[in-house]
Amino acid sequence: MNADLARRLALDYLSAPIVSVRTASNEQLAYEVRLDRVELGEICRFDLRTIVIDGPHPKQSLMGMSFLDSLEIRREGDRLDLL
Repeated sequence: MNADLARRLALDYLSAPIVSVRTASNEQLAYEVRLDRVELGEICRFDLRTIVIDGPHPKQSLMGMSFLDSLEIRREGDRLDLL
């Protein structure tokens, strides 16, 4: 997620451990925080590792493997179902 969303969620990301991440455009520093709870529809997960990039990108937050690894993913044609 980007810094603006982290601030809106009241995450104290600037005091979190700094990590290096590689994005589509370059390598940059980010902050590793933990989210108590993440909900996507009826799916709810707890204590997830999350990366905050201190800047305006990414414009939309991405679901990472810390969330996706906990799900069963079923593909039917052009559709992916998260279970």
